Amino acid sequence: MSADIDGKSWDAEIIIFTSPSGHLIVNGFSDDGTAIKLVIDNYNGEGSYNFVPSDFNTFANWQDIDNSFFTYLAGSGVLEVTSDKEGEFGRQVSGTFNFTANNVNQGTITVNVTNGEFAADLLENQ
Repeated sequence: MSADIDGKSWDAEIIIFTSPSGHLIVNGFSDDGTAIKLVIDNYNGEGSYNFVPSDFNTFANWQDIDNSFFTYLAGSGVLEVTSDKEGEFGRQVSGTFNFTANNVNQGTITVNVTNGEFAADLLENQ
């Protein structure tokens, strides 16, 4: 997983993809204590999914765990799943994303996540 966070390049060292009943969840964790989480409710495979601020089942967030655990929830944005198929090592999903997120403690502080890309294998035993 990679993205630009407020214009700065960001890469995840660990990517986890799960798909519990009707959901798609993709987490990316970086060594610097930051993370991106993408959650889609009513997941139906490849296609476009909008992040809706009032829907806590379909959302994206940016977390800065090492900096007072700041969490930013998407106020707007989109996840495009470009591939969801069986691969050599099981189910694989990939796509793109972008979102603008507001700090949950200080709503006037925002983070712009652009040029997001991910590709991950399914974590089994759900």
